Amino acid sequence: MTKGLFFISVVLGIVLLALPWVVRDVYVMQIMITVLFYAFVGSAWNIVGGYAGALSLGHSIFVGMGAYASSILFLQAGVTPWIGMFVGGFVAMALGLVIGYPSLRLRGPYFALGSIAFATILQLWFLDTDEFLGLKIRAARGIMLPVLGNVPSKFQFVEKWPYYYVILGFTCVLVLLVYWMHRSKLGFYLAAIRSNPSAAEAIGINVARMKMIAFAASAFFTAIGGTFYAQWILFFNPERLFGADLSFELVFIGIVGGRASVLGPVLGALVLVPIGEFTRSYLGGGRFMGIHLVVYGLALMLAIFFLPQGLNGLILSLRDRWRKRASVGSQS
Repeated sequence: MTKGLFFISVVLGIVLLALPWVVRDVYVMQIMITVLFYAFVGSAWNIVGGYAGALSLGHSIFVGMGAYASSILFLQAGVTPWIGMFVGGFVAMALGLVIGYPSLRLRGPYFALGSIAFATILQLWFLDTDEFLGLKIRAARGIMLPVLGNVPSKFQFVEKWPYYYVILGFTCVLVLLVYWMHRSKLGFYLAAIRSNPSAAEAIGINVARMKMIAFAASAFFTAIGGTFYAQWILFFNPERLFGADLSFELVFIGIVGGRASVLGPVLGALVLVPIGEFTRSYLGGGRFMGIHLVVYGLALMLAIFFLPQGLNGLILSLRDRWRKRASVGSQS
């Protein structure tokens, strides 16, 4: 890590830590939490959708698995969501291995189509079942978690700022893990697979195994985000957590921000989430229901045409130009 990047990271960290003490508006705080939530789950999607090059278009199923597993354990067995989130993560990881074993061997668009098919099957199953993991619950109607007040041990808070700091911590940890992966042997293997799977296989890289590792890790962290979502919103249903809308939002955020980059999903969430919230607030009702997805789609088209490397690529390009001009100026 360069000195400049380290300095920027420290300044950004101080700003993010101080933000809740400066911003007192509840609505603005809600948007900030939403940005960090999408940055977290977008970073989790980026592990498989960006680094492994496997375009998962049904990734919201892991958000749903994390939310349902931790919430049912909480409601039926009294297990605190702080523990339930890891249970949900391992359940999602197991599901990812089951889904990934046959589908990750598919090439081209077939994996993307297969991921949508799995998500649709799970959504229909949840809409038609009253039992999950052996526990009786009316999953089709959604789950409403009880409002307990300020009980940190049960992952519930009265004010918004604790949720902000929780998801900020989650996001920082995941970004650091992705940075480590980016510079590790696994990251180099995934880069080779993303560039040319056949060539990577020819030099001895186990393509299926590397993709499975990436898919399982992505599923685990995405499910952690699902638990946070459940405790933050306190209500969820299969249409939201297993539907195509959430999956496509993750894809849009990853691609617009920059696939296979450490900070790409964070940049994508920082730009797209406020735009989505604005369009939902002012154009989201009546005939314009779902207009934010149209806006996301337009942003994706513009990014593909004008920013093929995403916002992260734009920033790196501007940085290189600035360095070039600085070096020319110093020589003259």
